[in-house]
Amino acid sequence: MTILIVIGILSLILIWYYSFFIYIPKRVVPKGRFIVSPADGKVLSIIRQGEHKNTGKFFGGYKNNCLINIMMTPFNFHYQRTPINGVVKKISYHKGSFYNAITNPKKALMYNERNEILLHNKKNGDFLVVQIAGKVARRIECFVKAKERLKKGDLLGKINLGSQVAMLMPNKINVIIREGAKVKAGETIIGKY
Repeated sequence: MTILIVIGILSLILIWYYSFFIYIPKRVVPKGRFIVSPADGKVLSIIRQGEHKNTGKFFGGYKNNCLINIMMTPFNFHYQRTPINGVVKKISYHKGSFYNAITNPKKALMYNERNEILLHNKKNGDFLVVQIAGKVARRIECFVKAKERLKKGDLLGKINLGSQVAMLMPNKINVIIREGAKVKAGETIIGKY
């Protein structure tokens, strides 16, 4: 009986792992002048530049932006997608801490290990997608390279286990999404232009 319980638990863990960390879900990417979510999860915060003193770390060098922070749990798909058509201008990896993204979301946003992918869209300017590691999620994968042309909804990368994804986008984008909303990468509309 004990062996059956162990086999059952291991089977559930394998099913869960395959379902959320290996399987890449198909997404219907909305056409038109829409910005889509870069990650699955829940919108934790929407902050315009100058509204919060601690966001200076992310806003440094990027003027007139809006920061959208998305929390991922172990039950979200962990692949990130491109929010808009564009060219990868730069990829920057930064070492950092490993605060728990669920219990300390603000500290995780500001200080955790992260990978920044800067995309340029001819019409709208720069969009920064930031993959943020958590206490358990210490492996960030980036699937794209500098100068690569991407279409809205293309895969950007993956963060193993629950963490956060932040996106900086120009203030001129009309933000449609609200704090607390659940979003799907490449499918949920965040804003329009």
